[in-house]
Amino acid sequence: AAGVTPDCVDRVKAGELVNFVAQQVGGKGGGKADMAMAGGTDASKLGAALASAGQRAAWQSLADDPQVLHALALSLWTL
Repeated sequence: AAGVTPDCVDRVKAGELVNFVAQQVGGKGGGKADMAMAGGTDASKLGAALASAGQRAAWQSLADDPQVLHALALSLWTL
């Protein structure tokens, strides 16, 4: 699941982020801009998928914004 505070929703969408991670572990995810959930079937790829979410945030210039990093809590449950 991912949660994004209202002040950051214009820069990062929870649904897009969980779907990005879930696709890498053989799953799907989605939800609203502020809260989303995902699942997948290949837990062996979870570490790399979560790391790639951090890289994606950096690529989008979000990692330099401590407010966004503090507001974004991400974990992924696999099926």
